[in-house]
Amino acid sequence: MAIHIVSSRAPLPAKKGDQIVLSKRLEAIRDRHDVTVYIISASDEEIERATVAFPNLKFVRLVRNFSDFLSGFLYSIIHGFPLHYAIFWNRSMNQVIQRLGSTDKVCFVLERTCCYDLNPKCSYFLEGIDFTYQNFMLRAQASNFWKSVFYRFEARRVLRSFSRMVKRFDTISFVSRYDLIDAGVSVPENVVVTPNGVPESHLPPRSFSSLEPTFCFHGNFNYLPNLKVLDALGYIWPKITENIPCAKLTIFGRHLDPNHPVFKLGGVQCLFEVDDVMHVLRAQNFYLCPMNFGTGIQNKLLEAIACENILIASDKVIRPFEVDNFQYISLDNPNWVKVVESILLSNDHLYREKDNAAKVLDKLTWTNSNSEFLSWVEREVGE
Repeated sequence: MAIHIVSSRAPLPAKKGDQIVLSKRLEAIRDRHDVTVYIISASDEEIERATVAFPNLKFVRLVRNFSDFLSGFLYSIIHGFPLHYAIFWNRSMNQVIQRLGSTDKVCFVLERTCCYDLNPKCSYFLEGIDFTYQNFMLRAQASNFWKSVFYRFEARRVLRSFSRMVKRFDTISFVSRYDLIDAGVSVPENVVVTPNGVPESHLPPRSFSSLEPTFCFHGNFNYLPNLKVLDALGYIWPKITENIPCAKLTIFGRHLDPNHPVFKLGGVQCLFEVDDVMHVLRAQNFYLCPMNFGTGIQNKLLEAIACENILIASDKVIRPFEVDNFQYISLDNPNWVKVVESILLSNDHLYREKDNAAKVLDKLTWTNSNSEFLSWVEREVGE
């Protein structure tokens, strides 16, 4: 049996959500089957890095051209797919799919890579990760009129094409069912939830003598929800320093603009991109995440949990964990700053005790995340 995986990005460096998931899936099947990974957008260096990391797997770089884009654009229009899928359509990949046999299996990473006529002989798995409807709606709200029209158009196409995908794929995986529920979509039987795993920390356990008012937030700041967080921090950080004057906030990550107004506030520092995210997080005590939107499970929160930070976030952002009695400070509580103050004054470690973190750490593992994918891999075609 041969496994064919189609991705829009190389698995390494694993900085974005789809790259992290792809790298973990490849680690799980690297020694089990004949695996070929087709990458639609990758440099020669990224292909070489992947080949070194996964020597038993075959990596194929798919070269795109304007003819591919036009063909994908027409296919998207005719079949009702979102128009941005055309960017990732590739004629060579389409030909590969048509030549596959009854013992072949194909996994597409992200919805945007699956805009093809699927060979009925094969078995198909869609690693959807995030349901992108709400991403487009958020962009529509933050854009000018004409861009807003386009983003809303794409959002509607995401919804319409999903019903078609349900019929085309044996299994569809998302990291959270709430992406579908919030979009008003019922969860079909062949849709499974595979939350991301908590990243492993190789640092020694923390020992706390006292809690200092050190806060942090990090992310990729060309991602619109993270940019919205900077605006939100500009509003809520003065509320913290008004009550806790010595509080410090560290913000770091890629594409961070040091001229953003939030960095003019007292106690706020910018670190840009860092070599070791976990090391920086371990130096902080509170993880402040005023996101009011975000698809799936935020990997940044999983990293903060692994580093034993006390989470400060909205109920909406935490709920995809689906973990009972997990202790965090809810931004939906109008007195959340007072809660922070009381924790600092009492030196209360309840929120960061290992038993509290273990509620998430024990459930959200990459072993659990890989289980549905491996089940599909091992299942006989036609079952």
